[in-house]
Amino acid sequence: MNKKLAIITGAGVVILAIAGGVTYDHYRTEHAVKQTATRYVTAFANQKSTQLAQQVDTKHLKGYTAKSLATRNTAAFTRMGVSKIKIANQTVKKQSGDTYSLRFTAAITTKIGQLKPQHYRTTIVKDGQQWRVRWSPKMILPSMSGKDVIQLRTVTATRGQIYDRHHQLLAKNGKRVQAGIIPGNLGSGAKRNQNLQKIATAWNVKLATLKTLVNQSWVTPKTLVPVKVVTKTPTLAGVDYQTVDSRTYPLGSAAAQLIGYVGQVTADDIKKDPQLTSADVIGKAGLEQTYNKRLSGTDGGVLYLQNGDETTTLLQTQLGQARTSR
Repeated sequence: MNKKLAIITGAGVVILAIAGGVTYDHYRTEHAVKQTATRYVTAFANQKSTQLAQQVDTKHLKGYTAKSLATRNTAAFTRMGVSKIKIANQTVKKQSGDTYSLRFTAAITTKIGQLKPQHYRTTIVKDGQQWRVRWSPKMILPSMSGKDVIQLRTVTATRGQIYDRHHQLLAKNGKRVQAGIIPGNLGSGAKRNQNLQKIATAWNVKLATLKTLVNQSWVTPKTLVPVKVVTKTPTLAGVDYQTVDSRTYPLGSAAAQLIGYVGQVTADDIKKDPQLTSADVIGKAGLEQTYNKRLSGTDGGVLYLQNGDETTTLLQTQLGQARTSR
């Protein structure tokens, strides 16, 4: 009887040990999967594309490497002007075998406001001894396909005008003529240099300055490269003129120190406020700077996905709002 009891007891101990081992392995696996999920989602929310790519199953990527994936992710969020991503409803559930599902919702704030909640879903699979997230362009935006490109067409808000207490204008909006060069229309070789020299003479600009401007890395043959504001518009090869918004001050130098002035956004300005772009104008001194947020208003625009010449998905629309200080 004692022998049978010992055998039964021993078998029970073995079963408990096996069960305990299985439970521990299950716990360890789920912990590792959830760690991968958290690292991926945290990198996504913080727009850390390189860190995000480190959590991706790169062996099964279609048409991407870890580097190109990170580059596309960064480019997409930059194009949208993303300033904040808030994550909610993150869940990880076992599907079958070595496959888990990952779901989460993101509230994304772009340059023109907040997108409707974006619902992401994918799987986490085992890659050797590690767990990795399966990635596709839908992990940038759920409605996005491989060939879609994100486009943002902005409508800049009209800057508010500044009045004194007697309703006299101190800073008002006007127009000015911006002269620019289209490199592809300059010709080539000696002809190109001759045309640039004629432009330099007409606009009182150094030839070396013009060459530097038209040879910037982002310039294409059809790009209009802004050069300076002009009052005369002579016909010159490779030149085009456009009317742009301008800020004028009726009292001139008499109130310059108080009112201040506006200027183009710099790299340092963008670091302080990621929603700014290089095309924006902000207050640089005086009242223009102190009340810049109020004077700037809110830009409007349209955010959409484009495939070739076709708009595939309208993501967001926002009306702009101008403001006035008095």
